[in-house]
Amino acid sequence: MDEKLLEFINECIRKDDMHAFYIRSIWKNKRKHIIERDHCECQECKRNGKVTIVKPKAKEKSQRAYVHHIKHLRDYPELALEDSNLETLCFSCHELEHTDERHKFAECALCDGAQSLKPEKYA
Repeated sequence: MDEKLLEFINECIRKDDMHAFYIRSIWKNKRKHIIERDHCECQECKRNGKVTIVKPKAKEKSQRAYVHHIKHLRDYPELALEDSNLETLCFSCHELEHTDERHKFAECALCDGAQSLKPEKYA
């Protein structure tokens, strides 16, 4: 990853605005690649002997594919685009990975996926 992108990600973290990263084409392309690599299957379900097929652009969040940072983006920004740090998850498994408030998800028309919302945006 180049220094300019890493600086941008760190700035997004400081501003608590990860949405700015997730709407960039570099992330959208990586997301597509990871979902294709994982054959649209939730990797956590697969580890537990279950097959859950997810859809990259599903309107319903319960069917949508989520690309998860195994080592969390806020803690390891340098791994933001590393294939080995990314996996496809279903909604349920992704929610279990992110139980804290900062990872509540809502629809985001701009990024064809989920948008992490700050708690004050719920009001």
